[in-house]
Amino acid sequence: MEEIVKSDWFFFITSIAIGVITVLLATMIVYSLFILRNMKKIVNTVKEESEEIIADLHEVRAQLKSQTGVLTKVPAVVMGLMQLFKIKKSKTKTKKNGNKEN
Repeated sequence: MEEIVKSDWFFFITSIAIGVITVLLATMIVYSLFILRNMKKIVNTVKEESEEIIADLHEVRAQLKSQTGVLTKVPAVVMGLMQLFKIKKSKTKTKKNGNKEN
């Protein structure tokens, strides 16, 4: 008789655990669907923006080809791009004790 009572408790606890695990898995699936939907939006935005950048580069290339003396202007364009991305250094130096030196 005691074995039947023990098996009843086992099935009761097991069914509660299965229910909890099912709820947790369903919640994880729902959140993963939200994440995938957001990732799809991000990928589409990146795709659209990259297509616009490619179109802009084609336009710049066409303008450079149509101008006379393109070969003389290319180094100036490259230098301009390098200047654009150049990081300015600080003009003040600090001594070892923390005072600024001009």
